[in-house]
Amino acid sequence: MIAKVIARGATRDEARERLARGLDDTVVLGVPTNKAFLADVLRDDEFAAQGATTDFLGRRFATIEAARPDAATLAIAAALLAAHAAFGEWNSWSNNPGRAMRVKFADIDVALRFATGTYHASAAGSDITLRIASLDPPHARVVLDQVDETVTFLIEDGTAHLARAGRNYSLENTILAPPQRRAAAASDGRLVAPMNGRVVAVHVTAGDTVVAGRALVVLEAMKMEHGLSVPAPARVKAVHVAPGAQVAPGHLLIELEPT
Repeated sequence: MIAKVIARGATRDEARERLARGLDDTVVLGVPTNKAFLADVLRDDEFAAQGATTDFLGRRFATIEAARPDAATLAIAAALLAAHAAFGEWNSWSNNPGRAMRVKFADIDVALRFATGTYHASAAGSDITLRIASLDPPHARVVLDQVDETVTFLIEDGTAHLARAGRNYSLENTILAPPQRRAAAASDGRLVAPMNGRVVAVHVTAGDTVVAGRALVVLEAMKMEHGLSVPAPARVKAVHVAPGAQVAPGHLLIELEPT
């Protein structure tokens, strides 16, 4: 456990909303957490109406998935990497009009161009225009499509750790990584533990074909059970854990291959 966040209010709803906002405002860079998941639980209509029972998480939150960065988040991360100019190819960055660079976050390409004080990014099918109004690590004020916002960030070894809109992201630029490393980063062939915990159930064996969203492994962590699934159909190549095993973040649970 990293921290315990407690909120009080005159009513349950007031305490619930304060706690959700407190989780949104909690910044933890570079360490995977479930704070966004907890905030989603607090804002769920069934939970808010006090209708949640002991099977609530199994029915409504069967999987824990890392927050997928939207195009704006990808553009901000790429611009911060460029502005930081901390490593490798980025050392050639300059503020000359028309400078263009390419960033790769896992399987997502970001094309970035700098001209007349403004970054123009193409990411995830969207075109984003932004300007870094001020840079005072760990804070940056950015103007994104005419909207001003402040983000918290840390650049470390080519990775942009970024907190915005209540979510935390760790986005590694793999453009300079060896080919096998880039392939591993983009692969869906590994189901790994997202946190420390104990395996309470394994629902598949080698050779099984699984569908997206089906819980393959159930992990107990922080007094809750979390079903871990994959985002696309696959075939189980190998199972590396059994019920009762203690696992750490990144521990390989199951190997899969495309169907």
